[in-house]
Amino acid sequence: MMALRRASLGRTSICIAHRLSTVVDADEILVLSDGNVCERGTHQSLLARPSSYYSMLWNQQHQPGMGLAGDTKDSKFAA
Repeated sequence: MMALRRASLGRTSICIAHRLSTVVDADEILVLSDGNVCERGTHQSLLARPSSYYSMLWNQQHQPGMGLAGDTKDSKFAA
């Protein structure tokens, strides 16, 4: 994430992410659902609405023991 911050310093940047922690520091976040913008705002303003799609996704991604795809190893395939 530091590399993304350095690369976008002083520039207009568009970042597409499934992991919401990647866009926490963005000036504006657009949340898409079925290809349409359903919410927009800063990280804090989106979290301030508990019923928002962004808030629901944030809570899902930050539950203890609930890693994102690629964050945890599947025991069947662990070396």
